[in-house]
Amino acid sequence: MKIKILTLAVLFGCVCVGFAAFNMIPENPDFEDGNVGDFPTGWFQNGTVITSDNGPSEPGSKSAFMAGGSETYGLRSKGFEVTSGETYTLTFDYKTANSTSGNPQLRFIFIENATIDTNGNVSGDFIGESQSTLTVTNNEWDTFSITASDTGTQLASYLRFTKNTFGSFDGEVWIDNVSVVPEPATMALIGIGGLFIRRKKV
Repeated sequence: MKIKILTLAVLFGCVCVGFAAFNMIPENPDFEDGNVGDFPTGWFQNGTVITSDNGPSEPGSKSAFMAGGSETYGLRSKGFEVTSGETYTLTFDYKTANSTSGNPQLRFIFIENATIDTNGNVSGDFIGESQSTLTVTNNEWDTFSITASDTGTQLASYLRFTKNTFGSFDGEVWIDNVSVVPEPATMALIGIGGLFIRRKKV
């Protein structure tokens, strides 16, 4: 019995390590791919480029830079599949320039009956979103985190960083180290279940 308990503890520890490394953002979440001044690889953008600055959560030398003041301002992730009813944690680093007025906005969008094309665009029926307004940081990096979930059939999600609803944002924003992960309990149960299934087949 003691051996079995120890085995469970070891398996759970392995799953937690895997969870820490898991990120649902399909491509380039830390913006390290690409040259300074280029558009971010793996993202859809309007007026967003790579800059030589880096957020505190992960080592690196680059981030995404967005200049506000026009309706085309924005940054959008590629789509990724999500599970109905599961909770996901979104975390990212950001900062705004001293001259920034108004507040940029994050949108975590859920689509039902979704399809994701080869470019990462999501089509389907909009069913909801989690909106968050980012406060001005006066040129200091901050780390932002929210949880989001929704229910439906064949779900997918994507992220959008935009000016706020009223279009009053004017300034500069840096985004870096974007991470979307399922809550730890869900990942642990899935991982342990998978390990036991593989063991049974041996």
